[in-house]
Amino acid sequence: MATQTGWVHPNINLENPEECVDMNVLVGSKKERLDVKMALSNSFCFGGHNSSILFAPYK
Repeated sequence: MATQTGWVHPNINLENPEECVDMNVLVGSKKERLDVKMALSNSFCFGGHNSSILFAPYK
């Protein structure tokens, strides 16, 4: 939905991010509207069953 609406959910439990994390990619405590071009979803299971899917708007 973020690729369609532009709204990105907040990181509500992230209080002390590590210094090596790029703060420009983190969303604060409230949802933000960003220019989202694509989204990635990863799923990892026991036994090495892994999958990834990339979402982007059709042009």
